[in-house]
Amino acid sequence: MQHPSWPLRASPNGSLTHFGQILTKYHRDVSRRSLLIFLAAVVAIGLVLLIAFRTLGHSEKVVALPTPSLSAVPQPVYSEEPVATPTPQPTVAFDPAACRTDEVTIMLGPGDAASGHREMPFFLENTGSRSCVLSGYPDFAATDRSGAALRVFVEHGGTMMTTDPGVEALVLAPGDHALASLGWAAQAPATDPTRAVRVGWATRPGDELTWFDEDHVDITDLSTVYVTAWQLGDPYVLEQ
Repeated sequence: MQHPSWPLRASPNGSLTHFGQILTKYHRDVSRRSLLIFLAAVVAIGLVLLIAFRTLGHSEKVVALPTPSLSAVPQPVYSEEPVATPTPQPTVAFDPAACRTDEVTIMLGPGDAASGHREMPFFLENTGSRSCVLSGYPDFAATDRSGAALRVFVEHGGTMMTTDPGVEALVLAPGDHALASLGWAAQAPATDPTRAVRVGWATRPGDELTWFDEDHVDITDLSTVYVTAWQLGDPYVLEQ
């Protein structure tokens, strides 16, 4: 479009109306172009801001990672004291050559005392028809006047008045004898109701006890006594 030249002059036909129409159309076209340019600029700025905000928002996002749970991690278990492994006990096989209860007779020997200590020997005779083997330590038990069993702790070994020879396998022919001794410290007077009045002996723990009435044995409840191992000994020789 050609712009009108200034100063304005009348057209050859002498009419300004046509010129005014041209000028009005010119201003209308300019305004329309300016509006389009403005709207295009606004849209471009909006797009730029939208992209910028999205980029900023994406960069500020923090991905929360799961916190590991302590309970999910196996914790070591500590023991204040070591755990003891029980030692298997050896099984003692039955020895058919061992002296049976019905093959022997147990007898008490004369006791002795000194300085608050006591000794009581007892003897075993093979009264059976065959030779048998006697080994280890005898067993002991006691009861009070009421017949209640005393809680007596039986230890293996000697005392001031007894000597333990140690374990030895003894082969007893019919008529042979063996000897063992009981030792303890003086416990209570004869008036003590928990004092032993009966004592029992067996060839070894677990065998049947042979009982004797002995009211001079001053052993009471919770006493500790000591027995020696079996050894060869003749009661008739000791009594001489």
